[in-house]
Amino acid sequence: MRTTISGDELTANVSYGGGCEVHDFRACWDFVFLESFPVQANLVIEDQGPPDYCQAYITETHVFDLTPIQTQWVSGYGPPPGEVTINLGGGSASYTF
Repeated sequence: MRTTISGDELTANVSYGGGCEVHDFRACWDFVFLESFPVQANLVIEDQGPPDYCQAYITETHVFDLTPIQTQWVSGYGPPPGEVTINLGGGSASYTF
């Protein structure tokens, strides 16, 4: 999965099997920071759509809002500037605010 972070948005190329149903992807986070420098947050992109038994292989670009991570960071660590390493599917990216 290819991801980039720009501003408060994570952009991810998501691939999945299907083609007959609407797929609704969400970035899920458990509101836990891993204590390191910078702190880390583990995200999982989940398909919230119905089962799709079609066999096409689809790749789409989706954008996810990272401001809940920033809000939680400010609540726990103080005012910006801040940095969080976002761990997603075996890769990571730096989120600076």
